[in-house]
Amino acid sequence: MEGSDFRLVDSHVSVEGTEFLFVYKGTEYNCKIKAYGKGLAYNALAAISLAELLGIEVIDSIKSLEEYNGFSGRFEIKDFKDGIKIVNDAYNANPTSMKMSIETFNDIFAEDKYERVVILGDMKELGDVSADQHKLLGELVKSKGFDKVYYIGDFYNDFGVGEQLKSWEDAKKIIDDLNVKSKDIAILLKASHSRSEERRVGKECRSRW
Repeated sequence: MEGSDFRLVDSHVSVEGTEFLFVYKGTEYNCKIKAYGKGLAYNALAAISLAELLGIEVIDSIKSLEEYNGFSGRFEIKDFKDGIKIVNDAYNANPTSMKMSIETFNDIFAEDKYERVVILGDMKELGDVSADQHKLLGELVKSKGFDKVYYIGDFYNDFGVGEQLKSWEDAKKIIDDLNVKSKDIAILLKASHSRSEERRVGKECRSRW
């Protein structure tokens, strides 16, 4: 924001993480964090700003953030087998995290380089807005032009995109049967924490990485 001590200039994501540029009192700083999502740049900048108020130098905050390695199950990018990468983002899911996960996946794995497979499950505990939020999620997914979309859960009819699977065991079989043809393959796994099966599938896949 114009006039603020801290101003975010730019941010982007890659397989290395999230990189952002900001200005503080006329000086430009660059920060790279090993976590994924353009929105995380605002979180990191807020942390840097608060730390500065507490007397911590900006450059020291940047150094600490760049040593951060993220959490298990939150947009972990791993090689599954030759030419196939799995993004395990199955720790939890809500409308905000779903949106950031899908957009980040779309940004990192370009459609001209990857066959892109998305396997999603319900967002739980949304109450009266559940149907509307799953419909919006389906519209977002549809707009990205992913090659294959699978959905597991009670809100498939509201989601309205791709193929419905009965269980995460079905998802695991699909992943196991994938083979690289003309392009490498990237797979996104994302669902609410309350669907424990998807976390188990993520763990099983991770154990083979």
